[in-house]
Amino acid sequence: MNNLMKPLCLASLLAVSPLAVSDTVLGIYAGGGVWQTDFSGDVGDVNQPAADLEDLGLVDQDNEFYFIALEHPVPLLPNIRLQQNDIALSETAEVSQSFVLDDVAYSANTTVASDFDFSHTDATLYYEVLDNWVNLDLGVTFRQFDGEISLRSNGLASAQELDEVIPMVYGKAQFNLPLTGFYIAAGGNYASYSDSSASDLQASVGYMSDGLVLDFGIEVGIRNFSVELDDVSDLDADLDLEGSFASIYFHF
Repeated sequence: MNNLMKPLCLASLLAVSPLAVSDTVLGIYAGGGVWQTDFSGDVGDVNQPAADLEDLGLVDQDNEFYFIALEHPVPLLPNIRLQQNDIALSETAEVSQSFVLDDVAYSANTTVASDFDFSHTDATLYYEVLDNWVNLDLGVTFRQFDGEISLRSNGLASAQELDEVIPMVYGKAQFNLPLTGFYIAAGGNYASYSDSSASDLQASVGYMSDGLVLDFGIEVGIRNFSVELDDVSDLDADLDLEGSFASIYFHF
């Protein structure tokens, strides 16, 4: 569990650091977008055969996300960003392998209906360490999972809730191309504790207009979200969600 405390320690150090700086004016960013996600990996009970997502027919899905961020000039007080990620899909497929979920055994060559909900909410506290043509944000994200994996087949039914809060180190670097409004960016979140880990990384290019009152922005990129759970809530999982995304946002 020592590694679990690393994101919290980093956030504490940033909170007291006199080098952390913020925007010189109050700013609000709000927007949303679509993430075209390809699913792969497996999930199942601890020390039991796992269900393969592709075998269950859970292959790809367009998922929506929404966010709002508040940046301010108050020293030592972190900026905050909230993001809702809706990741859910349902499929029915004939499985080729047997597996166990929630103490229910499913046989190979049977038809299984699956509901997969990996939705989560991010609350990110961060500081603008650099704020010029190179922007660098550092902080911590608290990721609240509120989802479920449920299966049904021939009178059998099982469900495994995903109800966890994971603290993750957060970082983002953005490079503004002078006099163009275009930029490139990369960053994400990471956490590791015991034999479990989670990483959520993305790279993007974008454009922001320079309006008198309201700025408009667009961004496209690639996001990879990987989770490895070892005996978390009696669940083993090795999941990988990857794909392109596009978003629009406003700054005022």
